[in-house]
Amino acid sequence: PALVSIMARLAALADPLIHEDDTCILALSLINIALETMSDVDSLAVNYPRLLSILQNDLCRNLLRLSTASDLTILGLSLRVIFNLFNGIKDHLKVQLEVFLTSVHLRILSSSDTSFANHFKFQLALESLLEFCREPMLMQDLYINYDCDINCTNLFESECPFLFEDIIGRPRLNILNRLALEGVIAVIDSIARRCRASSNLPQTPLSHREDDADADMNYLSRTKHQESLVLRERKIKKRRLAKAAAMFNECSRDKEWLVEAERLGVITSPATADSVAHFLYHTPKLDKVKIGSYISKGPPERYPFIADVLKAFAGLFDFRGMSFSDALRVFLSRFRLPGEAQCIDRLMEAFAARLRTDSIFPFKSADACFILAFSTIMLNTDLHNPNMDDAKRMTIDQFVRNNRGINDGEDLPTDFLKSLYYEINNEEIQVKQDTQDGLGKDGDFDGLLANAADVATPFYTSTNSAHNNYVSVHDRDMFISISSAAIEAVSTVYVHSWDDALVAKALDGLKNAANICVCFGLHQQFNEILQLLLSWGGDYEALVESSYEASNNVAGSAAHRGLLSLDCALTLCKNHLSSINEALPALLDVVFALRDVDALPERLGDLDDFADSHGEPLPPSSFANSCREVVTKYKDSAASSSEQSSPLQKVLQKVSKKASLDQIILKTNDVVLAKRVLSAMLMAMYPDEDADIFTADPLFEHNASFVLELAARLLISNRAHSSEMLPIFLSRFEALLSPQTNQSTGETEIIGLKHPYLVERIVVTILRACIHLYDIPETCLRQHLNRSLELISKLPVAYTREISDRLSCGAAIILRGCFFLFDTAQEWDTIKHLL
Repeated sequence: PALVSIMARLAALADPLIHEDDTCILALSLINIALETMSDVDSLAVNYPRLLSILQNDLCRNLLRLSTASDLTILGLSLRVIFNLFNGIKDHLKVQLEVFLTSVHLRILSSSDTSFANHFKFQLALESLLEFCREPMLMQDLYINYDCDINCTNLFESECPFLFEDIIGRPRLNILNRLALEGVIAVIDSIARRCRASSNLPQTPLSHREDDADADMNYLSRTKHQESLVLRERKIKKRRLAKAAAMFNECSRDKEWLVEAERLGVITSPATADSVAHFLYHTPKLDKVKIGSYISKGPPERYPFIADVLKAFAGLFDFRGMSFSDALRVFLSRFRLPGEAQCIDRLMEAFAARLRTDSIFPFKSADACFILAFSTIMLNTDLHNPNMDDAKRMTIDQFVRNNRGINDGEDLPTDFLKSLYYEINNEEIQVKQDTQDGLGKDGDFDGLLANAADVATPFYTSTNSAHNNYVSVHDRDMFISISSAAIEAVSTVYVHSWDDALVAKALDGLKNAANICVCFGLHQQFNEILQLLLSWGGDYEALVESSYEASNNVAGSAAHRGLLSLDCALTLCKNHLSSINEALPALLDVVFALRDVDALPERLGDLDDFADSHGEPLPPSSFANSCREVVTKYKDSAASSSEQSSPLQKVLQKVSKKASLDQIILKTNDVVLAKRVLSAMLMAMYPDEDADIFTADPLFEHNASFVLELAARLLISNRAHSSEMLPIFLSRFEALLSPQTNQSTGETEIIGLKHPYLVERIVVTILRACIHLYDIPETCLRQHLNRSLELISKLPVAYTREISDRLSCGAAIILRGCFFLFDTAQEWDTIKHLL
């Protein structure tokens, strides 16, 4: 068909070794037009094998050559052709795509060249990479097809770090940072979209009479899950092989890497010759020099195990249908020849024995194979030694003469030897070095394509697939592998950028990352993101507290990133309260700050207290007045107060109201969560460690009394679980109110009395707990309540005199409401002592 002829001609015109730059530019432009306008390139490629061969080989080979061009137009067009090829026939380009991404995109991005010209190459590579990142399922497909394939590069794990480095590693934010950020956000967004789609699926049980469509869907779902588990196991095996390969390459003693390989499970335990040979043959990234050195050790009498490994290693090759030179090339491609002649002898003996087993004509014995193999290696060295004069190189007649009578006393066919000579002369056998990339000779590219037989069958998600929107175990593994670096990179842009659009995109990225963490149960990472957002939100609250008038204009994302952070953080807290753990202290700090600027919901910031017989609140104690004076002086010294609420404060009030902070902190039916929140509150009230530093804060009692109030409300609102929650209170109260011996002075003291207002609030909390919970018929709960009342009775009279009104009021309410529940004399004694 004409299409095949046209593409063949265009691919030939794109060869930079033959044609000028203008011709290549025209050819690339036409190829892009053809690929973008053809309705179904994949079907055409399948129906016309010649077309597929042109695209896979001729065009891809020329694209690799063109990717090294200094002309930016050629580079840009080449990268566009690569992307269009992927979109059109990705199922047939698994090896080529790996070569392009590693040898073109990542090579440019990893370059240390900081010249002006390379800056634009860098930008082109990033733009091309961004196109790949924006494909909905490509990142997952890359992970499945390459990162989960033992014989392929970890493309996903290799590509993402370059995006992170381009964000973090540049002192000034520019177009490159923007491109890299959009790439990172595209990766995160693709995973987040699948998480959202999966969370919206109806969670209904299957009926016994499900229709055929439901049965098919469930079967496909189970099948996909099983495939995911298989690929995950393959990825785990790949990681283990990588660790074992690193140990093999680094260790100088054979026993060390063998023990590690056994521990990782990549060879049998104890090690066998077959398992070690299989490891050396199939594991990528092994040092080929070390492989050759290891399997050639001798003599066999001294190293019998290694001799068995060499025999088993040679037995893994299949030389059927190969010429002698091709068989030797394949054999030597798995390792590098050592320099010692005896080691080479042992390797060639193993090669000859295996070659003879496959009965390759015209050898009559393995000895003939061995001699010719050794002779061929000498010929290869002679013909391709750059330090030798051409006049002194071995001629074809000399090679034929040197190999007379080696076939059990007979000569090998002359045509066979001449053909072997020309094959070695035309293409050197690489015996000393590895090809570093695919950008060199044509033979290098052909060698890379030869690896296609070793890689697993490609599996790319169809754009029409009904299942491409559901989350899988791969998404979790992918996110875990990039989460730390991705969060750091996005946070860097969020903090340092003054571009509103970038700030908004970065915040969306962090929010999506947090939701992904919740979807996969990654609570530690979720709390890390939440702590970042809450810390930035605290910066905004500080502006309000200082009455910073210059910031009263709330327009603009960059200038008010703290407000955006706070709003996002509180929304995440509201939606995913059960996932909050390590971020609880930061959340409480934010609540403290919101209280200080009067931005909490109505009544949440107030402290409950007792009232007299007329319903009027009791007058503040001397301790309360002292605490209030300290807070007032502190705020007056920090900033001048404003009689009217600033716009900043009003915005905070709206954010606080929207987040429903009272529901976040106080209302939960989950006892585990309630206990976790309660523990965090009481730890914020008075920490176990660094208490002296913590209590030196002038606002300590102010904040501690408030968090104690929140904890008390949490306890009282969870009556059903109060027997589990009250001991948490009691242990903290006993530490503060029980007499203890001072290690330095030897005197007995009550630590809590250093902070009298806090102790007053503890007393009020104990009394309120008894009033609300004493009627619950649980023996252990009443025992805890009585123990807490006894703590009050042990306080010094000089102290209790100052709060006697609250003590008498609370004790009277307890007596009036609960006297019929007092079963022991001790309970009566305690209440009488308080009164």
